[in-house]
Amino acid sequence: MSFLLSLITAFSFSSGITGLLTVERMCSCRAQPLEEHIEESSVIISGTVIAEIQAAPVRDSAHGTWDESWLTRFKVVRQNVYKGKVPDTVTVVTAKHSAACGYRFLIGQPYLIYGDVNSQGELSTSICTSTKPLSSADEDLTFFEKMGIRAR
Repeated sequence: MSFLLSLITAFSFSSGITGLLTVERMCSCRAQPLEEHIEESSVIISGTVIAEIQAAPVRDSAHGTWDESWLTRFKVVRQNVYKGKVPDTVTVVTAKHSAACGYRFLIGQPYLIYGDVNSQGELSTSICTSTKPLSSADEDLTFFEKMGIRAR
């Protein structure tokens, strides 16, 4: 009987561990100062979101084809460029859900967007960047000014 109880306990414990290992990974962002967000982003722009557009498959040689159901795209009219180079109207791509680190943009709202250009020429961002509504970006804009980062 003791052996059976030990076997059941061991099975329950190993099943619990296995269950923990198979849970989908939730978004986990590393806290970092604004300087690092600036350094790690290849593009920083301000712009207004004008539309959410239908997702299309993204082919990225480093990651293969992404499942389009996890992505959402927004059309953004660029106002200022603080870092990098993007066209006047840019597609910003992010995960659909915050659990996958997706940033939720609101149509018609201006944002300060930190991100990187993917192989499709889209600006990729997430909640792990310093992207925020432009109305909440005073600290960033003041820091840019102190650092000599000028809007273009």
